[in-house]
Amino acid sequence: MKDPNPLVSGRGKALLEPAGNRMMMMLADFGMNEVLVEAGCGLNGALIEAGLIDEMIIFLAPHLLGDDARGMVQLPEFTNLGQKKTLKINDLRMVGQDIRIIAAELQNRLPALFTAVFGKLALP
Repeated sequence: MKDPNPLVSGRGKALLEPAGNRMMMMLADFGMNEVLVEAGCGLNGALIEAGLIDEMIIFLAPHLLGDDARGMVQLPEFTNLGQKKTLKINDLRMVGQDIRIIAAELQNRLPALFTAVFGKLALP
């Protein structure tokens, strides 16, 4: 059965080729040079792995969910610390009881187009 979402496979890994490139070309044709992406861990991880994220806006709410909760980003299993994704914190501030972090990956491989928003605000 064909996956209804052309960018995401059944396992949550994004299939950024060729649909993602077509989408980026269409956005560029419209003069868009910034796109805000709020997605699940599979697409977030695939965009990071493809080097398409240039800035992350992360909201950290004061809640503990346990180790069975879904993460913000699905990445391949690392076998050593040399595979880690290093971030540069550009801004850190409180938004109500949440912490908003604006960060950029230091090791981007490609010119990025997307800004990703991870997490969500905990509303009272």
